[in-house]
Amino acid sequence: MYDLKALYYKIKDLKIAEKLSYSMGEKITVIPSEIKCLKSTKRSSIYKLLLQRKMVIIQLSLRSTIRQPTKMK
Repeated sequence: MYDLKALYYKIKDLKIAEKLSYSMGEKITVIPSEIKCLKSTKRSSIYKLLLQRKMVIIQLSLRSTIRQPTKMK
C-alpha cells in the first residue's frame, strides 16, 4: 500500500492526468485531497481518485498490484 502523498506523486510522475486528458479530449486534474484507499491486501490495493474536468467531478478506481518475481525452472 502506498502512502497517499506518495501515490499522488507517483500519479504525477507517470503523467496519468495528461494521458487521461489526451484520451478524453479535455484537461483533467486529479484532486489530491480526495484520494482514498478502498481496500488493501498483501499483494494489491484499490484506490478511489476524484478527477476534475471543467466543472464536472469524475470518480475513478485505481488498482495497484505488487508483482512477485517469477521463479526460474
